[in-house]
Amino acid sequence: MKPSIILLGEQNWDQWRTYIRGRLLTKGLWYVMDVTKSGDRRVGESTEAAKTRLQTDMDKAYGIIIEGIEPSQYQYVEDAVTAIAAYKALSDHHKPKSKIDKLALSSELPPVARMLDCVHIDEKWFYITQVNRRFYLWHDEPPQRKAQSKRHITKIMFLCAVARPRHDSAHRKIWDGKVGLWPFVETQLAKRRSKNRDRGTPVTVLMTVTKPVSPWCVEDAFENLAWRVLDKTFMTLQKVMEEAMRSSGDNVYKLPHLKKDIQFKTGVTELRPSCDEDVLLAIESMENRLKDEQRR
Repeated sequence: MKPSIILLGEQNWDQWRTYIRGRLLTKGLWYVMDVTKSGDRRVGESTEAAKTRLQTDMDKAYGIIIEGIEPSQYQYVEDAVTAIAAYKALSDHHKPKSKIDKLALSSELPPVARMLDCVHIDEKWFYITQVNRRFYLWHDEPPQRKAQSKRHITKIMFLCAVARPRHDSAHRKIWDGKVGLWPFVETQLAKRRSKNRDRGTPVTVLMTVTKPVSPWCVEDAFENLAWRVLDKTFMTLQKVMEEAMRSSGDNVYKLPHLKKDIQFKTGVTELRPSCDEDVLLAIESMENRLKDEQRR
């Protein structure tokens, strides 16, 4: 089943550009639109063969562009004989030329999900202490830090569930997004008798959770976590997903400065920031590639 063809008119430039780039990427022809890469030779390919391949691919790309425009758009590409020239001529006519046009275009871009309908659950080990720590003591105060072995430092596992903070209309206040924090403990009956207990005595499976101070410290830190910090985390997560899609699922990207503190000070925070055009093009190309692989 072939995808529906999108013809370029006067009102659908961005949709058509995404569609054409996806088609060229699927066919492996998008490189001809990049002047810096179009002259590269493949491994074991001669110069003459590279020129022939490039000319053939440029003709194919030119045909895809011409087939994807309405007859009313032919006037803009009548002097263009290559795919790059045709694309540039159409871009010069349809691309927004003023800030007002760009603002109107940005308002039409699909926003990122608000992430209000998801809960993040994760488990985490918390160590009672570290092997190396620095303490500031008085000159006559001896350090009192003892442990039986540094290979057996007490640790506790907690299960934490958080969601994005939001306004609670029922209670008329901000919900901090903290669902809960639970230590991984399990009470079982002792299978053997020892000097400390009799057989059948209810005991905790892990010795790390028998000290009540340790879980209390983690729970206290969880309760003292400000809801703004948690909301900033979700704002960063939205940008992480956007940058990952921009790089086609890779993690070699640099997060831009979001100025989150300024947004909170001014009281203007976006629950659903708009996606960039490059992200939409990357998503469209990935979808076209998946469809092409499924048809094979």
